[in-house]
Amino acid sequence: MKWFDDLFSALRQSYTMEDRKSFPFEIRDLPLAYKKLWLEKVMAAIVPVKDVKALAESFNSVNEIRVPFVELLKIARQEKHPQVNLLCDFFYKLAKSKVKNCPFSSDGKNIKYDSVGLKKILAETPFVKAIEPKKFGQLSAYLHMLAWNLHTDSFSGIYYHGPYKLEKGILIIREFFDLDCREIWPESEIPFKTITLLAIYNPMNIKMKFYTEMINDKNFNEELIEYAVIVDNKPLAEIDLLLKDVKEIANKQKSRLHTLEGVDMKKKFIEIQGFRLRHLFDAAGMDWKPESDMLYALAITEHVRKWDLSGMSRDEAFAKFESFLDPRK
Repeated sequence: MKWFDDLFSALRQSYTMEDRKSFPFEIRDLPLAYKKLWLEKVMAAIVPVKDVKALAESFNSVNEIRVPFVELLKIARQEKHPQVNLLCDFFYKLAKSKVKNCPFSSDGKNIKYDSVGLKKILAETPFVKAIEPKKFGQLSAYLHMLAWNLHTDSFSGIYYHGPYKLEKGILIIREFFDLDCREIWPESEIPFKTITLLAIYNPMNIKMKFYTEMINDKNFNEELIEYAVIVDNKPLAEIDLLLKDVKEIANKQKSRLHTLEGVDMKKKFIEIQGFRLRHLFDAAGMDWKPESDMLYALAITEHVRKWDLSGMSRDEAFAKFESFLDPRK
């Protein structure tokens, strides 16, 4: 499993020793009793899957695969699960089927389209000149806010890919999906399911990281040349009304999420976890929604042990994390 070197290279780029303020909370803060049940449910779903590539087509992005994989691997290693290699092999094949480069973005890229696919996208997409680039930037920001408040730190609902080099500059594609997800937010009634933003920028250095982060050396708004907005597969030339609607909906969803507390917040989070892997559970003939014993396990109170990293450098702290997570050790 030499590909683990790429995984740890990618994670190292995103690693921080600071206590990351995950919302609603870090997965490590969920009761161990729940995490064991969650791992076993996923393991049971993996076994009957015969065609991994066909299953991969059902997922919206590689984010929905690689992020839960790391979460599950943490649990499997902690519990010394006897089938950890099966877990690793399955999720690697699944993630590899979604991209044309390293599935963990250790190379600083998320490449969804090969040259043929990219040429087709460019030919079919009606780009417009970026006369008001700040409005496009605001639309992107509010869509990110909306998707995050729908799916929280599951890192689903959002997928940024590229950079794709063009003659005139750099293309970045931002996809926002599962926006009208009434399966987990039945009261939301959002009027669109997917919105895709395609942006062509002047040449600049852009790097993609494991958790959807983008690192760039210039201001996106200032370097924007052309853009396209696609709402439920239909191009939209005028974005003012969409920007107004998305801003209003995003703020309303933020309020809806933040009214949840305690066990209710945990229940919502594990619903989102299950929904993220719904295609896997569908393929296995299983319900993605949490079972009663999983819901019951959420009420268990336990002390969450955290590593003592005092006196360690960032590299030393990551080495400890890597040693724990690496099944080859």
